[in-house]
Amino acid sequence: MRIAIVGPGALGLFLAARLSRLIIQKPVQEEHGPADTVGLLDYNRERAAQLRETGVWLEDESGSFRVPINAEVDPQSMGIRDVVFLCVKVPALSTALDRLSPLLGPETLLVGMQNGIGHPELIARASGVAALGVTSEGVTLLSPGRVAHRGRGVTRLGLLASSNPAATRKIVDLAVMLNKADIRTEVVDSVPQYLWAKLLINVGINALTAIYDLPNGAILQSPELSAKMEQAVREAAEVARALCIPLETDPVAATMEVCRATASNISSMLQDVRKGRPTEIDAINGAVVREGQRLSIPTPVNSELTEAVKALERSYLRENTT
Repeated sequence: MRIAIVGPGALGLFLAARLSRLIIQKPVQEEHGPADTVGLLDYNRERAAQLRETGVWLEDESGSFRVPINAEVDPQSMGIRDVVFLCVKVPALSTALDRLSPLLGPETLLVGMQNGIGHPELIARASGVAALGVTSEGVTLLSPGRVAHRGRGVTRLGLLASSNPAATRKIVDLAVMLNKADIRTEVVDSVPQYLWAKLLINVGINALTAIYDLPNGAILQSPELSAKMEQAVREAAEVARALCIPLETDPVAATMEVCRATASNISSMLQDVRKGRPTEIDAINGAVVREGQRLSIPTPVNSELTEAVKALERSYLRENTT
């Protein structure tokens, strides 16, 4: 299976390291077809050159290991792929989709791995067969080319719409490959419910950690922040129920459990704020606000959190342009 991973962030590097290591450890040529390959697409020429030279370093519970990686800037040089993992964040998604068209054939499985609920429509309009992935793997980018795996989770894959048997076989084969690469993966029929389950957790954690510059677990140490987290999650859950999204567990309890399990982790949104990058607030709390307005459901806490993060963004993005 010829795989491309678009985006050298934490998740992209994690997938690249695990899959590349699997391919290195097994026979290069399969009897049924061409050799499996993994390539990483990066828009930054200097960083891509560094990745080709140093490889990807992955730290996990067993220690630290290096995996060589083929990192490219020009998608034309990679050619059409069987699977393309989109691991860029929502603000960069439209630009990435415009660039990666040389990777996409009519049967290419295009797997969006973004947080929030703002990306499925964009992916559905691209070439290839649209699919979504939702992961609870805990990965953190330590530096360019170096990523830490600090919490095992589950990755769920599903087609965005009903498709042909060949696409179904391909996504099942992809899940088998990911499991062999030590990434626990399931193929599911209904991806939106898992998108929303993760969204509800992100709604409760990401904005608060970004605004107050705190690790995840610190939310539970503050009665004020804990209450605000609960209110934000309950608002989002009410919107989800209005959309007939099934919620299998208590979303507040699930969010609190993630806070405890990842107490020392720095959320992706706080990492963005600390590095002066655009955040995914519009696809997370902001998406809840928009859906709430459409459904006439009040979401005052999510609105407050969205505006607070946007004010942070404006302050540092303005500084970066002066």
